[in-house]
Amino acid sequence: MPVNPKDQPNTALAIQFAEQKWGLKAFGWRAQGSVPGSLHPLGRALDIMTTSVSKGNEIANWFIQNANVFGTTEVIWRGQIWTKNQGWHAYTGPSPHTDHVHISLGVIGAVKNFLGNLPNPLEAGQEALAGAVSGAANELKRVGFTALFGLGGMALIVLGVQQSVSPTVRKAVGI
Repeated sequence: MPVNPKDQPNTALAIQFAEQKWGLKAFGWRAQGSVPGSLHPLGRALDIMTTSVSKGNEIANWFIQNANVFGTTEVIWRGQIWTKNQGWHAYTGPSPHTDHVHISLGVIGAVKNFLGNLPNPLEAGQEALAGAVSGAANELKRVGFTALFGLGGMALIVLGVQQSVSPTVRKAVGI
């Protein structure tokens, strides 16, 4: 699906990555979440559509094992929720999440991705990441790129990102 302009940068990249890696539809921002506190209205959550238990398990496990890539903070799948603090435990929300894997993302994951401060955890999936990142190339190529990420009423402003982008991302987007 096309990325929504209201998706945070790491959510947009995660959507594009998931669609390319697994060939499934993924959605991010929507005006209302199904539960109070949902991160969908903030552009910090995505749903990857699948009813396949094995495919859903693969997706959930990938986002957990590689939590630092996009800033995964929680995963909901088949009546269970994974959080960094508690691991997997029962999920009692209104949807059992049997037709999609829900992934919530943190703000800091987006900043780290753009600044290239993370080790490269995608050794086997660099091509998919490069494809996802290329969708944001126009934003990254602008020398005066400014990204605002709200966090508890505070904003982190990053200027001149082009010089700070990791060599892998720079090569992928041609800067």
